[in-house]
Amino acid sequence: MAGKRSVRGQMNVILDRLTREGVIARFEIKQDSPLALVSRLRICVVPGAAANPDAAKRAVISALGRFSEQVSVRVKADDNTG
Repeated sequence: MAGKRSVRGQMNVILDRLTREGVIARFEIKQDSPLALVSRLRICVVPGAAANPDAAKRAVISALGRFSEQVSVRVKADDNTG
């Protein structure tokens, strides 16, 4: 379990950087199943104001580098209503 947390922490650093750069507005990381022997992390991102969804997804996957094989990335519209 410690390895999964370490990977998750490194992903947080990468995604925080993309947030500061304005590529994404926010993100959320979830684990498929904490009880599964092999589980993938799911990352949901909202594109930044200047980024389109496809460009944001490509940027996230590129920035994650070697971690990109361990996650599924989903981009959604900003549903913040207030």
